[in-house]
Amino acid sequence: MKVGDLIKLKLPSKQRNEDGIHGYILKFDNCKSLETNIPTEIAHVYWDTGNIGWIATSRVEVISESR
Repeated sequence: MKVGDLIKLKLPSKQRNEDGIHGYILKFDNCKSLETNIPTEIAHVYWDTGNIGWIATSRVEVISESR
């Protein structure tokens, strides 16, 4: 997974209104859970709805790799 890749949610949540289903990765970062203090890789994504947001990379999968 790298910047520019087209991604999709692995399992869209039915209980939350997600920003989108598909998107392009803009950049990566790491954050720590407040509960466990374990680092998690997150991606900044431009979603198909036009919104931009962060999501854990474990929640998405690559559909098409950028060149």
